[in-house]
Amino acid sequence: MKCTKGVLRFAGLAIIAAWPLAALAQNPVRPTSELFEANALGVPIDPATRIDPASMPRDIGRRTLEPLGLTDKQLETPLATSYSATHLDDDAGTLEVFYASVVRDGGRWVFWSEALPKDSTRQSSEVQLTLATTNGVRYLVDFVLDSDEQQFAVVSGDARTTQEPQLGHLALVVTGTGKQHKVRLIPLGDASYKSRRFTLFRVTVTPIA
Repeated sequence: MKCTKGVLRFAGLAIIAAWPLAALAQNPVRPTSELFEANALGVPIDPATRIDPASMPRDIGRRTLEPLGLTDKQLETPLATSYSATHLDDDAGTLEVFYASVVRDGGRWVFWSEALPKDSTRQSSEVQLTLATTNGVRYLVDFVLDSDEQQFAVVSGDARTTQEPQLGHLALVVTGTGKQHKVRLIPLGDASYKSRRFTLFRVTVTPIA
């Protein structure tokens, strides 16, 4: 089965949307309707390819919120919006993931990035979230992921920091300016890997009261 951007590979414990790296150099990964149709039809799985199963984190809690000076009572949860492999964009924002695959894991569609050794010439994955913000409104941006205990470079607007997820959540506060705001997430790996594998479940954006 083929799609307009490349070949669908059905592999491991999941179905993977695998596009050529050359295409990913310019375009983010976008699952197609053919991917979901193939899953519904029970396309055979290739046992030769292994996808590491990921651990879905619990909801964000005090340990992640306190360093940001927040409590859960300040979060306007009913107004939250989540972006994922099955909801990439709307009027309020756009999620883009580069150099990754879309896989079926534990009943969910997620973004999956494999580990890359230090000597690999392949480009590391990158996550980008672009938000349409309201001037003066603060937002909690929560990347929910299985990070394999690695740190990430976080570029929010013009500011760059290094963060390690807490209990499966890499969270930061964005203050709206009335313009679009972009947050980039780049895995940093460790002494042996330029980037370790990670699974991105979703990104949740919640206004702060």
